Order: sequence, then C-alpha cells, then structure tokens
Amino acid sequence: MKKPVCSVVGVSILAAGMLVSTATAATITQTQPFSGVPDYTQVLTFNQFDDLGGTLTLLSVYVEVNLNAIGGALRCDNDAPQSASGAIEFGAQAAITASVPLIDAMFQPIFQPGDVKATGGTTLNLTADDDDLEVGGTPNFSMMGTDYGFYLGGSVWDSDSGIVNSLVYGSYIGTGTFTITVEGTQVANYGSLGGVQAQIDPLDTTGTVTVIYNYIPEPATLGLLLLGGLLTARRRIAA
Repeated sequence: MKKPVCSVVGVSILAAGMLVSTATAATITQTQPFSGVPDYTQVLTFNQFDDLGGTLTLLSVYVEVNLNAIGGALRCDNDAPQSASGAIEFGAQAAITASVPLIDAMFQPIFQPGDVKATGGTTLNLTADDDDLEVGGTPNFSMMGTDYGFYLGGSVWDSDSGIVNSLVYGSYIGTGTFTITVEGTQVANYGSLGGVQAQIDPLDTTGTVTVIYNYIPEPATLGLLLLGGLLTARRRIAA
C-alpha cells in the first residue's frame, strides 16, 4: 500500500521545524572568578564569539558582575572635645573596564562608578574624647570607652549587569580573546563624624564576571536545515 504523501511530508516538515526551533535557542556562557583583599586589580580573559565563518548570528551579549565582601571591621575613636554622631559605611566596590566596549543601547557605560558596591554600615553616637591613651601605635586611639564605636563586616553581596549595544558586536566576534579588568577597592566612609580617627581591619572579597552570548544559525543555515527535512521526506515517499 502506498504511503500518503501529504502525511509523510507534513511530518518531515514538522520535524525540520522542530530542529530549526531548537537551533534558535543557543547560548554560550563564560564565567571567570576574582578574589582578594582590596585594593587590587585583576584581569580576566574571555573568548570572543566564534560565528563559524558567518554561519552563526550573534543576537545579544549579556555581561554580569557579582561581588561579595566578607568580614573586616571599621573602628572609630572620637578625639574631638565634643560628641560626634553620624553614619559609617564599610565594604568593597568593583570598578569594571574592558578591552572591548561595554556600552548599552543608550551608549552609556554598563558599569558606572559605584554600580557594584557591597557595603554595610551603622550609625555611631560617640561621646567627646575621654583622654584615652595611645594604643597600637596610633596616638590617642583606644578601643575602649563611650567615645569608641565600630562596625563589623559580615557577608554582603551586590551585582550589576547589562546588554551590550549591538553596534559594537564586531569587537566581540572572532576567534581570539578579550579582557575585562576588575579593580577592587576598600570602602570605609566615616566623614560625617568630625574629629574621629579610624582603624580598618581588612576584609576579603570574592566575585565573578559572566559573559553570555545568545545566537542563532544565520538564515541560510536555517534554510538548509529545512531543505534537509524536505529531502528526507522525499526519499521516504520514493521508498
């Protein structure tokens, strides 16, 4: 009995369509870690998007930075003859630069200064200097009395991300590499407390930078996939 032509062709086209649909949902993800005690600079290397001679089309480039500040402490001793009250901030931040453009659709930097900042803090209310003695080589600094206050760092996360402007994809396509540089710096703000001396117990940081390419086969390749499905249907009909 001869096989129904429409049925076989329809199934083959559906199979080819499913293959094309699968091909359109492709991603390449690269994640590089960084870590250290601020201040530091670390250079991370990433692979460019290999379009296999133009047979793959790059749809988007997504970049994400995660930063974790761990531990440390900010200690303040009031040496002024009057009381001092104010907020303090402690942690770390990461400044991001690259050998390729990191700009968004509005041609603005994806990572602005201060965008990736993992900090905590508290408000200190310190009494006037209690004439404490020199401690630890710092004149008139003492971790005792009501003119002393502190903040102990815990584990604080921050992240930022964005999609790269498609007009600069040329810098991301190729078979080579590019670099993203992370500059980790200590954050210790206590400027609202006049007449205060500070000591810092260094903190640690960890983090990651992730680059994700979203892509599809270019139209000619999709057409070949569909044609392959039709040829398969034709061979089945002939059999």
